[in-house]
Amino acid sequence: MTSVKTESVSRKLEQIIDFRVGEEALTRHPIVAKKGMTPATDGHSVFLPEEESIFGSERDNELALANFTAHESDHIVEYGEYFEKDPSSFAETGSNAVQEYHQRNYAELTENPALAGWIDNVVKDHRIDSRRRQLSGVDRFYKETLNPATKYLRPSIVRMSELDAFREQFLQQTLIGETVESVPKEKKELLEEAVRLAKSSGSIQMDPEVVKQIYRRLKDNFDITQKISRLPPRYNTGDNSRTQGSPQQGYQGQTQPREGRDPNDKKPKQLSEKARDGKKLYEPDKDSKDKKGSGKDENEESTLDERGKEELYKRDRNALYTDLTEKHGIDICPVANCTDKKIQELLQKRKLQYAGEIESTRRIFRQLKLRHYGVKRDFEGAELDYEEFMQGELESKVTGVRRERRVFIKDTQNQQRPAWAVLADISPSTDPEYFNIIDGIKSSLLIQGEALGDSDYPFGLFAFSGDLYVLKDFTEKYSESVARKILSVRRSHDGTALAPSLEVVAGLLDRQLEQPKGITIITDGDANLGGDPRPVIQELYKRKIHPFLIVLGKEFEKYAKHLTGDIGNDHYVIVERDKLHELPGEMFRLFKTYGIAK
Repeated sequence: MTSVKTESVSRKLEQIIDFRVGEEALTRHPIVAKKGMTPATDGHSVFLPEEESIFGSERDNELALANFTAHESDHIVEYGEYFEKDPSSFAETGSNAVQEYHQRNYAELTENPALAGWIDNVVKDHRIDSRRRQLSGVDRFYKETLNPATKYLRPSIVRMSELDAFREQFLQQTLIGETVESVPKEKKELLEEAVRLAKSSGSIQMDPEVVKQIYRRLKDNFDITQKISRLPPRYNTGDNSRTQGSPQQGYQGQTQPREGRDPNDKKPKQLSEKARDGKKLYEPDKDSKDKKGSGKDENEESTLDERGKEELYKRDRNALYTDLTEKHGIDICPVANCTDKKIQELLQKRKLQYAGEIESTRRIFRQLKLRHYGVKRDFEGAELDYEEFMQGELESKVTGVRRERRVFIKDTQNQQRPAWAVLADISPSTDPEYFNIIDGIKSSLLIQGEALGDSDYPFGLFAFSGDLYVLKDFTEKYSESVARKILSVRRSHDGTALAPSLEVVAGLLDRQLEQPKGITIITDGDANLGGDPRPVIQELYKRKIHPFLIVLGKEFEKYAKHLTGDIGNDHYVIVERDKLHELPGEMFRLFKTYGIAK
């Protein structure tokens, strides 16, 4: 018999709760094991299935229970941090921490509170899993056992509503790292944005803003007033629990594990025979496979050419740009993809010309990321699995003797993740007649983009004159099409509207959750449109969006001092017009100093 009764390993599970939540935590946070229960917590109790039998080996089933217990314990810790008190205290009032959390943060999302609660669960599950998977034993268990089983048991999206299908693929991509079926091309960009947002939340305090952003994106693209189906629990251990405390109104119907999937799918060897034979699982419709077919190659369906991506991206952001245009009085012009052969040839020429600078900057970015964003270090010797690691920690706690263990750990000095913008002046004063300023600016943007494109830092590239030109927004991936846009930029014949351009870019930065935030402003003269930029720069600084001015030409130093007078003269730097080759280095220095290493 490979199944494991929760009661038979209760002592080990209780030790995990005590270790992760705190000494004597078990007296406040008991384990509640019931038949058909999915792992959950209400901030007070840890809910587990009465037995685990999904895997073929007793050890895997026992490790699954240990994993569920640790996961829910970490949820309890987070709720304690959020409320700054033991979350079990809510039980005295007949409520629970999860209900209180949702009431405080999502009460206004009245169209579908169940949807908000469901998104919140996915966001929290991803963060907690990511932290725990920094231990090699845990990560290996996920990769080799949990994730293959989870992927096999997820339902098909073929018979789902459009909203439920998106939810299912959002869950799969966020928590498993891949989707079972190809993503509809018209939803691919939206899914990427939603997953990126879900992964950006670094704490329970950040979750409400992330959840609301995802909720709003779904509201913009689906009818969220419709009732949603109860998707199978992540690990398919039982029915969805109502004990978590998240909003329940808005659900209708239940989707079963493997519903609509091909019965001939290859089954992971880790699953038990009961699970592998499909017992207790939904038997797919005979017609489901036919319904799924569309006559098109699946790879073709899931692939977007660059032009298709451009059009979809433009449509998704159009409403936001319209709002910002009306608010700040400046036209926002996304730069179209350039397919001109001359630009393509120029791009290859510039890449060869600046290959050394690009590679050098990339290498430094990688080193900085390892140093300041977190590096994983593998000590010599055999890696320990999760159970052995937990036992070692418990022994150390009891005996006071630090046990020497060889594990995969994360050595992190600084977990900040910057969001940065570059705003470049292309007004008439950048005329290339004497110093070729516009070419120097474009080359600098190209070097910065090529170097940062290999990182996961969100960054935006913008140009301005009387209008604001979007070369790359923060949610867009850097690609050759972005590089071609940079090189296709030409000197504008309008004036210099720095103030409204700054306000728009800051508005886009406000939507990013990363910290710190900054804007590098490259200009070669006074702003003559849209008002004085000085109060805007001061306001950005107060909002913790750090503006840095790179002024091209010593004669404009007085103007630079005027703009940065309220925030400090360390916020500007002068690059002589006959030394434009120094511009990429200054841009990199500002990002490195104030974005990563600060």
